[in-house]
Amino acid sequence: ILLGGEIPHSSWVPDLLMGKILIAVKIHLEDKDVIKGIGKMAWLERKEDLTCFIGVHFQEITTRGKDKLIEMMLDYHMP
Repeated sequence: ILLGGEIPHSSWVPDLLMGKILIAVKIHLEDKDVIKGIGKMAWLERKEDLTCFIGVHFQEITTRGKDKLIEMMLDYHMP
């Protein structure tokens, strides 16, 4: 999944990419549902300012949360 946001400090990037720092995410869906998960950074794409896009490989997520994310991605790519 692609997420966007700020990295608190650029010195965190190596440890994030090596999986030494876990990322906790809370995703608010349009239907007011919330998905929570914990994962490791899979990849990083920096933008012009301090923001970036990251890929997250979930280590812990509920089955319901995983199913909701898959449904959301399928709906987006195959309307």
